[in-house]
Amino acid sequence: MRWMLLGYLFIYICRLPEEYPVLELIKLEKTWAIAMLICFALTHKGKFMPFSGGKMLLGFLGLVLASGLWAYDFAAWQDISYKFFKICLVSFLMVNTVKTREEFACFMTAVVMIFFVYELKSLIEYTNGRYVYRMGLVRMVGIGQTYNNPNSFASTVCLTIPYAYALFRDSAIPFRRIVKPLLLGLFVLSAVCVVLTGSRTGFASLAFLAVIYILANKHSFRNFVLLGVAFVVIWTFTPGPQKERILSTIYSKDEIELDYMSEKTVESATVSAESRILGLVNGFELMCRRPIGYGVGGFATARALVGGPYGLRSHNLYGQVMGELGILGIILFGALVVGCIKRNIAVIKYEKSGLFEYAKANMICLVLLLFQGFAGHMLYRYTWYWIIAYTAIMLNLVRRDLALSESRA
Repeated sequence: MRWMLLGYLFIYICRLPEEYPVLELIKLEKTWAIAMLICFALTHKGKFMPFSGGKMLLGFLGLVLASGLWAYDFAAWQDISYKFFKICLVSFLMVNTVKTREEFACFMTAVVMIFFVYELKSLIEYTNGRYVYRMGLVRMVGIGQTYNNPNSFASTVCLTIPYAYALFRDSAIPFRRIVKPLLLGLFVLSAVCVVLTGSRTGFASLAFLAVIYILANKHSFRNFVLLGVAFVVIWTFTPGPQKERILSTIYSKDEIELDYMSEKTVESATVSAESRILGLVNGFELMCRRPIGYGVGGFATARALVGGPYGLRSHNLYGQVMGELGILGIILFGALVVGCIKRNIAVIKYEKSGLFEYAKANMICLVLLLFQGFAGHMLYRYTWYWIIAYTAIMLNLVRRDLALSESRA
């Protein structure tokens, strides 16, 4: 069953049906999912094991599905809620499939290697001429159509790094001599991909990760020097347009010496940043107008009711939650995040489990997601709900260890 699940994750993450149309014709993802559920029904008798955070996740899923009753854009609700249901189902399957420390190490190794393949294939496609021209520069995109725009792709890349680092520090991973060099390659590949996307949020996330890991390490001064050297090397080889794009985050158009981007392009980047704030404001106004929200996917069309631009998505997580799911959405989603943080703290406190680095990776990714939420509508992104699943698996392992210790005593 574990290999069936990993096979589905490979199809889902690498967007195989979107990349190869022939696989869409045979409905590969749907066929594999049905086979996976049949396998689960046979091996687990179709019963899901309850886990910490499971009821809250079910409650949030229930709200997402129920919002179809008052959805402002019913077609958008159908599409998004169906995809979100699949994400939640995979989360439940993860918790019910991975049950031992060795299985968890193997599972996380496989997941990170899948992301490695995803990033590498995207870079190969970029060198072959697959990119978008946006904001005055050529920007790298991910393969497929889902989560492939520069900002979403950069987010995916950054959110992979903490788990790659956790694996690098884990002595229990399989094929250690092969995996560790691949992980080192993944760190370099991730930095290259983020720079080529021209994503300012992605670059800020990358810098945040570097600072976090330097401060958390015993040899912080040595690592700080190494980071400085790495930064100089990366900046030296960064294309000119990407440099100006990154600098536009800090400086105004009058303070940057433009060689590649026009002043109009820099102004449009500023407008893009301001639209994130407008998304937050419009979300709050929509919630005030209708406290239950306008339903999943309804933000883009409903924002015109409060004077916002019709058809433009929120580009802000917090505005998205308020505008689409209202007060109840804030409560349930907030409870999901806070509960996940508390459970990871519980795992961190139990040092004997050897899961400290994974719990830390979960915490860092949650902080990154909350930060990236200021610049992206990522409420239904799979990463949130897979982190909940990883946390539940680790907490189950910790509780099992504690129960064994008590029984031996």
